[in-house]
Amino acid sequence: MKARVYLAKSGSMIEEESGMDNWLVAVKQRPEVQYADVNDRIQVERLIMSRKFGLDSLQMAIHVFDEGGQPLIGYEVPSGLNIWLDYLRAIRKLMERGKACVSYGIDPYLLEMEQLAKGRLRFAIRLELDPQKILTQFITSE
Repeated sequence: MKARVYLAKSGSMIEEESGMDNWLVAVKQRPEVQYADVNDRIQVERLIMSRKFGLDSLQMAIHVFDEGGQPLIGYEVPSGLNIWLDYLRAIRKLMERGKACVSYGIDPYLLEMEQLAKGRLRFAIRLELDPQKILTQFITSE
């Protein structure tokens, strides 16, 4: 399993890069244009040097891919300003109790982790206001 970390771009930066007049249309057509890969020095420098660089740019997204490169968590689940703290809290609870459920980012989402048999891990993100609505979930392989 691999994870990639992205930072949010401003609407004007998305419009400039996509060549479209409306950044929302660009994001709807190609969701990946809204993020800058933290490992891409040029993208991050452009983001920081942008006139509109601010707290919105610190909104992160973490994308998780399985061994075959298939996305397990993608663009459909925004993260938030405290994403690392949320993951660390969930991991600590998972280690202490065998399962965890914590708030996920600044949006009303819940991050769930649960240890299963044979060293597997169940991972889910669901809406906090409607816990039956699961945005994404997967079980890791052995």
